[in-house]
Amino acid sequence: MKNNAFTSQNIVEKLVNHYGLPAFLFDVTGNYTFTVKGDKKTKQVELVPYNRYGELAHLPKHTLLLFQDLWKKHADVVASRISWHAGYHDKVDARSCTAVKTTKETASQFLDKYHLMGYASSASHYALIHEKQIVAMATFSKGRKMDRLEPNQRSFELVRFATIPFVSITGGLSKLLTKFTKEHNPGDVMTYIDPLTGETAGLKRLGFEEIDFTKPVALFVNTKTHERFFKENDGTDLRFETIGNYKLVKTF
Repeated sequence: MKNNAFTSQNIVEKLVNHYGLPAFLFDVTGNYTFTVKGDKKTKQVELVPYNRYGELAHLPKHTLLLFQDLWKKHADVVASRISWHAGYHDKVDARSCTAVKTTKETASQFLDKYHLMGYASSASHYALIHEKQIVAMATFSKGRKMDRLEPNQRSFELVRFATIPFVSITGGLSKLLTKFTKEHNPGDVMTYIDPLTGETAGLKRLGFEEIDFTKPVALFVNTKTHERFFKENDGTDLRFETIGNYKLVKTF
């Protein structure tokens, strides 16, 4: 078996040997499944190799899915998410951090490294600083008129949010959101969450509510570079459909 094979055994070995996570956190249960033993509950991880991308709509719910392209492209981010489910993270309180407005270039560098989908076009960029280091980043769109708001109010999109790997920042998104709202006075802030790679619980604790579930969209993956695209760039790109996204809104 090749060391870089996309299998449960090899991924757990990398989580232990490369990332330094304790072996007792993991049980390999199959060639494409393993469990993460957290403090309070066990989370099953199911690997999704390229040849199963066409089955996304039928994959188990309430299971952490590990996609081959995301593991190859953003192993640090994926490993961090797995360790978070085990409660094996360093913790930082946002009260010890400072929220500041930053540049597109700084946000792009941070998000391309620490967000599974990389940077996306945004109008406003905010960083959370802890001991002179950026530990989290949130970006927002321009304001838009919406029928659900008063004529003088605007809706903004939370486009991206990410933290550095292996660190949980208590109140991090809340602090960045507060900084943004003080400067832009939004009528509401909305965002999208892909249920295959993200969760809504943290947003709901901040007052976001689910208002819609969007239709599936087609994506293309270059299986050599592991890049994702919204349109085909190469005749060998793998096409698959998402299952849609949660749409959530926080009203002010």
